[in-house]
Amino acid sequence: MPDCIIRAVLLSMVVTSISFFITHSQLLEKHRKKLWQRSEFFGMLIDCSYCLGHWIAVPLLIMFPMRLFDIFWPADYVMTWLVISWMAGVQSLVASRLWGE
Repeated sequence: MPDCIIRAVLLSMVVTSISFFITHSQLLEKHRKKLWQRSEFFGMLIDCSYCLGHWIAVPLLIMFPMRLFDIFWPADYVMTWLVISWMAGVQSLVASRLWGE
C-alpha cells in the first residue's frame, strides 16, 4: 500500500478521534449545551461528528500536508481534504454504532 494512503488513513483516524471526543464525550457535555444556547449553528456543528470532522481536517492538513491525487495542487488539496473527512465520517459512524447510539 502506498505511503500516502497509509498517512491518509492515519490522519482520518486522528480526525475521527478528535471529532468523536468533542461530539460524544460526557466530559464536554456541559460545554456543548452552553454552545447550543449561545449559537444554534455552532451547536449543530458540535453535535455532528461528520460535520465537525471536516473542520478539524483543515488545520491537520495544514500541519501535515499531503496530496493523494497528483493533479493541479489546489484541487488536489481540496479532494484530499474531502477524502480524509469522508473516511473520518465513516469511522465516526462505525464508532457511533458500536457506542450504542
